[in-house]
Amino acid sequence: MVLIAKAVDIGTVAAGATAPKTDTVEQDYILRKVLILEKSGAALNKVYVTMRINDKFITKGAVLATVYQVNFNQAPPIDIEYKKGATLHISVENKTSSDVDVQAVLFLEPVAKA
Repeated sequence: MVLIAKAVDIGTVAAGATAPKTDTVEQDYILRKVLILEKSGAALNKVYVTMRINDKFITKGAVLATVYQVNFNQAPPIDIEYKKGATLHISVENKTSSDVDVQAVLFLEPVAKA
């Protein structure tokens, strides 16, 4: 299995703010895992994330971003189809008292063409 890492820059999320971001892909993939990282290395305590592909939710409501701020082998498996033209919606809500600079890293497995 070959995985491709794709960065989705959420950017700086101000204290008390929410930042939505979308992403699309140019071919069919299986989304295997997602890591949520703070670019300076700070912990994402009190930072929440929601994710969905079109209308298929990856999270049920807002989840602490620290669930996805882990080593690759500790990240929860997602394993859902991410088809060409589908839209991934990621929303980051910062409930801390300082700004955070967030990036999502998607681990994608290309789907073999029949």
